[in-house]
Amino acid sequence: MRMEITISDIPSTSMSGVSEFMYVENPNPVFDMSWDCMVNYYVKLFENRTNENKQYIHEYASIQDLEEDVYGTLAFKTRGGWVNGDFKEIYDSLPDKDKFFDKINDLIMEYGNPIITYYASYCVKSDIPFRLLSFAKGIAVNKEVISMKEADEQADE
Repeated sequence: MRMEITISDIPSTSMSGVSEFMYVENPNPVFDMSWDCMVNYYVKLFENRTNENKQYIHEYASIQDLEEDVYGTLAFKTRGGWVNGDFKEIYDSLPDKDKFFDKINDLIMEYGNPIITYYASYCVKSDIPFRLLSFAKGIAVNKEVISMKEADEQADE
């Protein structure tokens, strides 16, 4: 039996590649299940999973499992400016949790698990079980790998 791990880029949003972007708070943010929003929710879910060094998953088994990873501040750029908000409040405002669950699982099936660290972010697909942050630390070359949570804690010191 052949075991395989594939590393790829995180899916692109309409703001990918926009390098010059002045920080302006978007006064009328829209949180929906559009492609851009779903990719940002997906990345935040897996930033949280990486911070906690959780196990690689092929999909969320239930909405309750997914909801364990819904916390923290969600911040991303849109054409209208930066969007910031409490991820749990944003999630709670979405009208169809089953559709959200299905769309997140579709992203996992297509791209794998994003591993989000301070220095690098990428998607991994695998049929080998591993913990997300441990995997990132294991493949790092010439750079200490720290989670976003660890980076925030160091900045607060």
